[in-house]
Parts: sequence; structure tokens; C-alpha cells
Amino acid sequence: MKTIVIIITILNFAIFIIGAFTVFSKPSSGEKPRSYTSSVILCCMIYLLYLAAITEAIPSHNMILGLLLSLFSVCLFYYTARSIQKGQLSPICSSDKPSFIVFQGPYQLVRHPFYTSYIMGFLAASLYTNSLLAIPAVMIIYLVYLRASEQEEFKFFESELKDDYLNYMQRVGRFFPRLF
Repeated sequence: MKTIVIIITILNFAIFIIGAFTVFSKPSSGEKPRSYTSSVILCCMIYLLYLAAITEAIPSHNMILGLLLSLFSVCLFYYTARSIQKGQLSPICSSDKPSFIVFQGPYQLVRHPFYTSYIMGFLAASLYTNSLLAIPAVMIIYLVYLRASEQEEFKFFESELKDDYLNYMQRVGRFFPRLF
């Protein structure tokens, strides 16, 4: 069972990595927006995989919830990628100015569905570890994507799309749908 969990986690993370190079546009010349952030994300991936590998037994409720979160994560990533045109969005922490707002697909419910899918994938991996030692990695990942989303939203505030984006923010949650 542990082998299956590790394979699922590796596949989940592989989808994110491949997606980073196939879904998003390339950074403009000379810009390296991915280096530091990508290193932190990769370290958290490796750390969680290590914890999952040394876990002796995974409780069935952790296994089931983790599998559901992994499935949700991959489905949301795929649905979000299909909702945009390839290369339409810039990579994490880039400094380009936005020229449009995406409203279709999962963007109708959350402003950063890619980040939501990543957070869910890391949360699933942490459940497979059955360890409190996974909590710092999940917190770091959440903070990385929170910071990245804040930077992206700041770019909208400095663009001609400011008013439209503020209106969008009032209707749609950052990572999770608004209930009210």
C-alpha cells in the first residue's frame, strides 16, 4: 500500500512540474521568476516524499482522504489548464503586467485554482506521511502560494484592470469558493 501512495504522490507532483513548463508562458528574457520559489517547492516535495517513504503504516482514513485530495488536485489542475489557452498565463512570481482576467472554468469559483490544486496535492501528501512533521511543509507551501497570489493581485492593482479585478475579488474567493 505504501508503494501505491508514493507512486500516486510522485505522479501528482510530476503533473505539477510538467504543467509548470507546458501550461504557462516562458518568462521574458533575463527574468528568473521561478528559481527561488521553485527550489522551496521542490524541497517540500522531496521532504514529503521522504516522510511518506519512512512511514510504517498509513491509517485507512488518511489513505482515503489523501487519495480523494490527490484526485481532486489533479482534476482541478487539468480542468484549470483546459480553461485557459496554453501559454496565456505567466509563471509564478513573474513581473509582467496583466492584460486580461480569466473568468471561465474554475476561475468562476476561485481566483487562483492552480494554487488551490497545488495546495490540495501537498495536503494529500502530508496525510500519507501520518506525521506531524509534515505540517511545516504544508504551511510553507501555503505561504509560498499565498505570497505568489498576493504578488499577482498587486500586478492587477497597478494595471488598467484594477476596477474589474477588485469587483472580481469581491465575488470570488482566493483559493476556496466563497460560501456567502
